[in-house]
Amino acid sequence: MFTHVGGTFELDAAYPEQGNVEVGVDVKRFESPRDFHKRGDEITQKVSHLRDVHPSSQFFAVIYYPFPGRHPAVRRRYQGQRIDGIVFAAETTESIHEAAKRVLRAAGLAT
Repeated sequence: MFTHVGGTFELDAAYPEQGNVEVGVDVKRFESPRDFHKRGDEITQKVSHLRDVHPSSQFFAVIYYPFPGRHPAVRRRYQGQRIDGIVFAAETTESIHEAAKRVLRAAGLAT
């Protein structure tokens, strides 16, 4: 959790767990193509607020979006939004573990 002017926001994962956030992760489910803009706005708002409070933090989004052909459009949607990485994951345990490993490596927290 972190507080920004006018509200408290929750990250799905953060390092460290308390104090100044160095790495924040937001996990979103885009269940249908219609969710693209709504969930996208939620992510861009959260990264903006996080960077206001913790300017040197890194921010990653892990997204479940079962339309692989539309993943490039999602990546384009976030260009210039100060997001350090976007990882797509399916619902399987293996996919979620792989997404977590990719985020940890990109954040410099694992090899």
